[in-house]
Amino acid sequence: MLDPSVAASRGVTYSVYLLPESPVRLPDFSRLTPVASGKAHEITLDGLALPREDAVAVVFEGFIQIDTAGEYGFSTASDDGSKLYIDGKTVVDNDGDHGVLTAAGTIRLEPGKHAIRVEWFNGGGGAWLGAYFEGPGVPRQFIDPNRLTPR
Repeated sequence: MLDPSVAASRGVTYSVYLLPESPVRLPDFSRLTPVASGKAHEITLDGLALPREDAVAVVFEGFIQIDTAGEYGFSTASDDGSKLYIDGKTVVDNDGDHGVLTAAGTIRLEPGKHAIRVEWFNGGGGAWLGAYFEGPGVPRQFIDPNRLTPR
């Protein structure tokens, strides 16, 4: 069992935003005020209490620990749009109004902590978000929560 003090230092922070009716792209989050925020174990919608199902967005932020230098692949599977940033650079652009689609990108990373940000929105209908990574010695998998620490 994970030590509670270690578990408290894991995960990411998240902020929830309400959007105008029927959005078709991710908003400019700098112009919005979150209606809720908290800490999540993983970059997923599971367990988040969203204030409504449609016209809503979530931003996850934290750091990811990289142990080995090399090329890392990141991907998001989302309904509707999502984007994933590492150290402020767009690595995955999966934006738009669509069913569950997967988009991927790669970035070279050195060992250490790197800022990670995932933006997601749902315009209407189904909602899903999965964030994945792979790299040297790491097969494609959900981003390991043990590698995540909050901002």
